[in-house]
Amino acid sequence: MKEEQVEFPSIKGNYFQYDGRLYFPVGVNYLPSSSDCRMWSEWNIKEIEEDFSHMKRLGINTVRFFIFWNDFEPRPGEYDGKCLRRLSELVEAARKYDLLLIPTFVGDVAGIKWVPSWAVGKSIYSEEIMQRLSGLFKRVIRGFRSDRQIFAWDITNEPSYWEEPKRSEDAVNWVEKLSSSIREVDGSHLVTLGLDQHNVAGGPDEFNVTGRTLFEVEDVVSHLDFISIHTYPLLLAPGEGALDFRGTYFPAYAIRFCQMGKPVLLEEFGLSSGTIAEDDVAKYYEVTMFSALINGAAGILCWSWIDESRCDRSPYNRRLPMSRYGIIRVDGTEKPSASVLRRFSRFIGRFSSIACEESRSAIVVPSNIYNYEVGKGVFNAFILAKMAGLNPVIIRAYDDFSSYRLLILPFILCHRIDFFPKVRDYVSSGGVILCSLGPGYIRVKRMTDFLTEVLGVEVSSSFRYLDDREDLIFEEDMPPLKKGLTIKYSRIKPLMYSPIIDVHGRVFAVNSSKEPTLISNNFGEGVAITSSIPLEYLLSNEPRVYEKRDQTYKIYQYAANLSGIKRLIESSSPYVEIGTLRCNKSLHIILVNHLNSEVSIELRLGRRLSLIEAEANGELHEQAAKFSVSLGPLEAKIFRETS
Repeated sequence: MKEEQVEFPSIKGNYFQYDGRLYFPVGVNYLPSSSDCRMWSEWNIKEIEEDFSHMKRLGINTVRFFIFWNDFEPRPGEYDGKCLRRLSELVEAARKYDLLLIPTFVGDVAGIKWVPSWAVGKSIYSEEIMQRLSGLFKRVIRGFRSDRQIFAWDITNEPSYWEEPKRSEDAVNWVEKLSSSIREVDGSHLVTLGLDQHNVAGGPDEFNVTGRTLFEVEDVVSHLDFISIHTYPLLLAPGEGALDFRGTYFPAYAIRFCQMGKPVLLEEFGLSSGTIAEDDVAKYYEVTMFSALINGAAGILCWSWIDESRCDRSPYNRRLPMSRYGIIRVDGTEKPSASVLRRFSRFIGRFSSIACEESRSAIVVPSNIYNYEVGKGVFNAFILAKMAGLNPVIIRAYDDFSSYRLLILPFILCHRIDFFPKVRDYVSSGGVILCSLGPGYIRVKRMTDFLTEVLGVEVSSSFRYLDDREDLIFEEDMPPLKKGLTIKYSRIKPLMYSPIIDVHGRVFAVNSSKEPTLISNNFGEGVAITSSIPLEYLLSNEPRVYEKRDQTYKIYQYAANLSGIKRLIESSSPYVEIGTLRCNKSLHIILVNHLNSEVSIELRLGRRLSLIEAEANGELHEQAAKFSVSLGPLEAKIFRETS
C-alpha cells in the first residue's frame, strides 16, 4: 500500500504556501502571562489552551514560542524528559486550535541569557557550544520532524544580543553549522533565524560599540529558507520615536533590505502600552502591518500576545515597559491593537494568492551600509522615494540592474571601484540614476573617469566640512521645483564632502557657497543626476524634518518622471504610501497614512477605474479619473477594482 505523502509548509516565490494555497502567517510571539520565560518549569497547559483558543477566535494562525536552553539541557548531553513531554502537550494544543508553530531556541530573551549554568561564560561561537546546541536541536526536533503543526524551526532569537561575533566569519560558520544540524534530522520543515534591527541598521548600543554589526544579513541568507526580521525602529533623528513619520517607515525599510530572493517574515514588531497609549499602539499596528504588506512581507508576527503578570521578578522587575507589549491585557481583555490584527487577518485570509506590483526603481546600498551613519542616509533615501510615489526595492551592487528604469545611489563614492563600470553601462543603455557623492573620493583613474564622463563633474581632492546649515538654491526649474526656490537643511553631525570644481552637465542648484551642487548630465541614452552633498543624510539628522514640509522628495519625483516610470495611482500628499496588490488576480489598492494626523488627499488614476472600499459598505468611485480620500492618523484604507 502506497504511503500517503504529507505536505508541509513550503515556499512559492516570495510567499509561503500550505495545502496548495497561500499561507500568510498572521500571529504573535508567545509567553504565558503567569510564567513568562519560566513557562517550562511553571507549566500550566490550561492557560496555554485558553490562550490558543482566544488566538483562534482573533484570526491568528501562527505562534512563535521559545525553547529555553536552561530548561531543556540542565546538564551537558542530558535532556529534560519533563520539558520534552510538555513541548508535546503544547504542540497538541496548537493542533486542537489549528495553529502553526515556530519553535525558537534561546538564547537571549528580554535582555537575559537563558543558558544552563554549565554554559555561562562560554562563547556561543566556540566548537564546544556549537556541538552542544547541535545536540539539543537534534534531540528536540527528532520528535516533530513529521509534524504538520510545525511551520518552521528558528535557530535562535536575536543572536547579536546573545553574543555579537568577533568576526563575520564566526557568524556565518555558526549559522551554517546549526542550520545543517536541523536539516540532518528534519529535511521537511523550513529553517530561519530571528535577526534583529541591528542586523539591518548596524549601530552602537550596549552590545556593539563599533558602529556596525558583524552579523550581516547578506552573509547568512544562503543558509536559511527565509529571513525573519525584527523591526524596533533605528536610524531615527534625535528625539524621534516609532510614531513619528520616519519611525513608521522603518519596518518597511527593514523588509525591503532583507529581500534577497527569499521570503521575508516580519517576525517581531510592537510597542509597549506601558509607555504609549493603547490607542496609539493600535495606530502603529495598523500603519506597520499594511505598509509591510505593500512592501512584500510574507507574514507578520507581533510582539507580543499578552501582558506579563509577574513584574516582581526578572526580567520585568528592571524593565517594566517590556511587560506591557501584549495585545491582550493581564485580565484577558483585548487592547485596541488586537482589533487591528483581527481586521488584517480577515483581509488577508480571503486570498489564495498575492502578488505585489513589480518595482521599476531600486536603491543600491553602498558597500559600507552597516556603518550607522551611511545606513541613516540610505534609509532616508528610501523615505524620499516613497514620498515621491515610488515603491523601490533595495538591491546590492552585484545584483542585475537591467529591469529598473531608475537607480537611486546614495553615497555612491562608498561603492567599490569595480561598481562604476557597471553603472556606466546602465546609464549608457538608457537608465536614469539619482546619486549623491559625499565623502570617499580618491583620485584614481577609474573613479575620476566615471565622475567626468557619466556624472559630468570634476571634484576637488580636498575635503570640506559642511557648515551648521546648508542651503540648496535652485537656479533653474527642475519640475516640480521652481527656479528661485531655496531648500534649507540643518545637520547635527559633521560631514565631509568633495566640492565640485567643474561641470560638464547642467546645473540645477547651488549651495550656500555658490558651488554647483545639483547637476544633470546626459550620457549615452541615459541621464545621471548628482548631488555633491548627500541631502538624504542631512535630512537624517534633523528631527521631524518631513513633518516640516521638506521638499527634497520632489528631486526624486523629477528623476522618476525623467525615467518614464508610469504609476497607476498618484497622490497629492507625500505622506500617504500607495501600494497595489493582485489578490486572487483582483487589483487592490492600499493607502497608508504615515503621518500621525489626519490627511485629505486627491488620488489621480493613470487609467479610469471603478473602485470600491474593500471593507464594509465602502463608497463606490465609478469609472473615476480622480477622487478624494480622507485618512485618520496612521490609518490604512483598502480599495479594490470592481468589474
